[in-house]
Amino acid sequence: MNGDPVLPSRAFTADELHDFLRANGDCERIYLFADPSLEPVCAKFGFIRHLARPIVSLDLSLPEEILWSDLRGKRRNGIRYARRHDVKVEVATAAEHECATEVFLDGYGARHGVPVEQIRPSIPYWIERGNLLLARLGCRGPAIACVASLDAHDMSGPSKHVEPGAYSLYSANSSLREYQKYKPNDLLVWEAALRAKAAGYRHYVLGSGDAQFKREFSRGHVVVNEWVRRKSPVARFLARLRFRPIGSDEAERAGRSMEKKT
Repeated sequence: MNGDPVLPSRAFTADELHDFLRANGDCERIYLFADPSLEPVCAKFGFIRHLARPIVSLDLSLPEEILWSDLRGKRRNGIRYARRHDVKVEVATAAEHECATEVFLDGYGARHGVPVEQIRPSIPYWIERGNLLLARLGCRGPAIACVASLDAHDMSGPSKHVEPGAYSLYSANSSLREYQKYKPNDLLVWEAALRAKAAGYRHYVLGSGDAQFKREFSRGHVVVNEWVRRKSPVARFLARLRFRPIGSDEAERAGRSMEKKT
């Protein structure tokens, strides 16, 4: 429901990217972490940078105390507040199917006008994979919020090519308005990140960095560039020149060729 953040399959070095593009000549689009050393390689194979997307990501290789210190004060306070007011987090089971559905319908669905037929199929999918966390007000209290996370490899969009177990993605959340004062979403996202860390994931990805709520969960933002291949041979050649250092053999040959034509 929160969209599919597009993630690189892995962090390429320049040599690895060169070998990959040479072996995959039919590749027309690729997503890469922002790295100046990769730009000449992309240009050599006729790619241009199309979009740059800031991504909020928690580096789960860091100790928990470092992740906690990276939270902005507002989010740390929200987590503490939720705990003080006895907000409990549990993994939703099939028995919680109906109450989780109600939370999504009365929270996210009502707020954004999402029809019930778009919401209902997702709930059992998340529950079956153990990816839906449910917040209650007290151990036996009402369900007040939910958050779903997915392995990036399970996404149906462009990120499905990533290595399984590398990224856990914040996929959807919903909370009931009358209980938002207890800050259940702060606690749910934090618990989801810790569970992903315990499961061996290397990153917990909150997605686009354009939402303040997400940005306040990590000081570590990364930029993912979308590169697309130019169709025109002339455009590919000019793109290659753009990222070639002045005086390179290729640029010199191109200059001599143009001089002969004039």
